[in-house]
Amino acid sequence: MMNTLFVIPNALMAAFAGLILFSPNAHAKVIASDSFDYATGTLVNTDNGGTGFSAGWVPGSTAYGGGYTIVVGSLSVPSNYSLGTSDGKYLALTAGTITTTTTRNLASSIDTNAPATYYFSALVSLTSGLATGDSQIRFVDAAGYDVAGFGASSASGKLRFNSAYGGIATVTGTTSNAFTVGTQYLLVGKMTFNAAGTNDVFSFSLIPSSGAIPLTEPTTWGLTANGDLSNIITGIQIYTSANTGTWNVDNFYLGDTYSSVVAESSWRLARLVNVSSLGDSLSAMGNTDTLGTGTVGYPHSRTRLTRGYLSWVELNLGWNYRSIHNYALGGSTLQQQLDFISNPNDITAATQAWGPMNTLSPPPDLVFAEGGGANLGGNTVAQIETAKQATIDALQALSPDTHVLSLAIWPLGNSAVIYDGDRKTVNAWMASSYSSGQVRNLDSDSLLEDPANPDHILPAYTSDGVHTTAIGAKAEGDFVVSQLAGLNLLPAPIIYPETLDAADDPSNLLRDFGSDNSQLQKLGGTITNLANFAPGSVSPSGWMATANAEWQTSAGSLPTMSTLAEGNNLNAVSVTIPNGIAPSTTANTVIGLGTTGTGISAARASGKGVVGGSSFRAGVRIDGIQIQNLIYIYLLIRYQIDGVKYSVTSGFPYASGSADVLPSDFSADVLSPEFSFPPSTSTAVISGMTVYLGFVPGTPVGGTVRISRPYIRPYTYIPSWP
Repeated sequence: MMNTLFVIPNALMAAFAGLILFSPNAHAKVIASDSFDYATGTLVNTDNGGTGFSAGWVPGSTAYGGGYTIVVGSLSVPSNYSLGTSDGKYLALTAGTITTTTTRNLASSIDTNAPATYYFSALVSLTSGLATGDSQIRFVDAAGYDVAGFGASSASGKLRFNSAYGGIATVTGTTSNAFTVGTQYLLVGKMTFNAAGTNDVFSFSLIPSSGAIPLTEPTTWGLTANGDLSNIITGIQIYTSANTGTWNVDNFYLGDTYSSVVAESSWRLARLVNVSSLGDSLSAMGNTDTLGTGTVGYPHSRTRLTRGYLSWVELNLGWNYRSIHNYALGGSTLQQQLDFISNPNDITAATQAWGPMNTLSPPPDLVFAEGGGANLGGNTVAQIETAKQATIDALQALSPDTHVLSLAIWPLGNSAVIYDGDRKTVNAWMASSYSSGQVRNLDSDSLLEDPANPDHILPAYTSDGVHTTAIGAKAEGDFVVSQLAGLNLLPAPIIYPETLDAADDPSNLLRDFGSDNSQLQKLGGTITNLANFAPGSVSPSGWMATANAEWQTSAGSLPTMSTLAEGNNLNAVSVTIPNGIAPSTTANTVIGLGTTGTGISAARASGKGVVGGSSFRAGVRIDGIQIQNLIYIYLLIRYQIDGVKYSVTSGFPYASGSADVLPSDFSADVLSPEFSFPPSTSTAVISGMTVYLGFVPGTPVGGTVRISRPYIRPYTYIPSWP
């Protein structure tokens, strides 16, 4: 097992904000699309499928040999293209002896003087032609003139941008053979419009179907052009020059983000998301649901420990993603993991707790599937790939809507280097096999591998060459969640429902701890004369501070606790650690801040909704400022079901050494796992909440930890906050 903390730095929060993580409105929007799913034969002006258009297609003249045909078949796509071509039809625009076009008006026009960015894509290819001119996707004005045209010259094989306005005319790329007749491509581009007087920017690339789409917006495009346009775009036009051949087009998309035109329609669940995991020790570390003996007689369940990356994944997913049902087991092979999914006779801590994964009700929506390292050396590459596919098939059979993140085998280092060729071969196979739809692959080599010592994990990320330290687990957990949106594996917004800076916060049970409207969540008022804290220290009313007297002898002074205003209605608690040496044992380093008395008693429980069938989750904001050798922070919730004591916690320390030290500066929304009262519950009690801090014993310490915005809320889906 590992130690537990949940920390999300501000930089990661900012990165997530750009990945639709915090607001249901901040998601990729498709403005217009058309898959050309029309009756086979000639395109007609009543062909008006798709979305975002005001009317059907308007084919040009056929007098000069031009043709406009809906053809049965599908264009080839890059390996990780996921918008789908399941309708099995596309448009074939056959050039006549003059320019051949078909146009369709958008439902909403685009003003090129209104600052905005648009993205677009289409599957394209040129076949059976004389290779004499341009073939493009164009954005046109009401007169049908070319405002912005993107494509290539079949004569030169170079990319080409055209505009009838802004003095741009034609911009041709410098790379020959960037476009070839007979090759199928994804044309993907970007239009950035600025106010009049500032150049607009147009960029695009042709990605051959044999290649792969960048998962994030490229910084370098195949061709970029600039010009100051002052036009109104009213429609799109599919265009090919005279005698060029047949310009084939499918799956046109126009959107407001890069992901909206290269990724499948966003997977959305307006409810709590069920999450499970599968793997070996890399996943088993740090995320356990085994009951054990804890403090004050409360058995600790659903413990989250920091050396396991899944602990960080669970925290980073936030409120709307349920606690992970973790079926991982150290040393397990893929064949054994298949048993964890479906074998009722298999006995592990997870299967004893819940039965095999295929008995979970409801079934998991999202599964993190790591594993395969234990197969190296004992199985051939072909056997590993077969076993991996069997586990993926079994996971997909859990539910029609189950999505899976397949995690590549990590660098193993040391004696396992002899198997690294097999590891990389299997990883490459997974990358190509799980690149679209509901199963996606993620390779962490770029994050974990030491560039100075290939096939090994970075020294700062591992204590034994195979397993992660707290810092390594955090890096992996942060990385995994940062990639989920781009892989269409983030169906609900990431939310942390911190205490509101308002006159009242009625859904927060801490508001009613001890008595109605006690306002404990505001951390107001003061309690003085704190034992084992420096003179003058105070804690907020209704909260008790604890520390050990050994701080005085080891560090030369005691910790200081104070309260300070945070916003208009709230306070925060500041804990200053003396500069010196931490006490000699981990237990003596612990500093706690917990509620006093019984929070929601049996007599008051029903009136507060704490009854059989109810579920809750808790959280608190914690910030570290130049804190030294902090090895864990965790949140403990104590409750009772018919007189039996239980607790859930965000985690415990695995060890007390340097491998467990957390960042010196951090901001964290610490979440407890959810806790529930069975429907049969007669007497329900929520006893209390405590935040604990612990340090590496006998090491230099100092710095400040700030605790703020604690809450316990009914555990239901929250679409946005506040």
